[in-house]
Amino acid sequence: MTTTTQGEIAITVDARCSRSRPCAGGQAGRIGVLGVVCLSLLAPGCALKKMAIKTVADSLSQGTSSFATDDDPQLIKDALPFGLKTLEGLVAELPTHRPLLRSVAAGFTSYSAAFIQPEIRGLEDVDLDRAREQKVRARRMFIRARDYGLRALEVDYPNIRQSLMRDPKAALLKTQKKDVPDLYWTAAAWG
Repeated sequence: MTTTTQGEIAITVDARCSRSRPCAGGQAGRIGVLGVVCLSLLAPGCALKKMAIKTVADSLSQGTSSFATDDDPQLIKDALPFGLKTLEGLVAELPTHRPLLRSVAAGFTSYSAAFIQPEIRGLEDVDLDRAREQKVRARRMFIRARDYGLRALEVDYPNIRQSLMRDPKAALLKTQKKDVPDLYWTAAAWG
């Protein structure tokens, strides 16, 4: 399947208008067609909108190499919450997009492990109440990550959450090599 950008649509419309006969309304006709195309992208439930969201989700879930190679940990710490909330917004639109669910699970696990937990130990001697708040926050992030990881697994294995609670070995025997990344991030968040 090929994707078409708004610019390509405008060029195609423009080329068709100038080839044979003048389009109704000339420039106004082209702008009207482009307006309809733009509005269709905004229409709820529109196939083009879903396709655009899926393309963005595919792109964002392929990795966070810029986070891994950046030499400014504070910048990463400040940027990750926005990125995670953006990914969660995409999950709301694509609730069974497995790579996206994995990215969110990995993101919340990494954020909690890299930026929330390390601060707790230093806070315990200075501000015990704040340390407790951060422990609760870290635990909530890990639970959130675990749940996204389980949702990723449930795309191909419905009810795996319950199966893991009842008989973890039997549940894991049903999984395949391709499931390792989802299993890893789910287990890392689970603790």
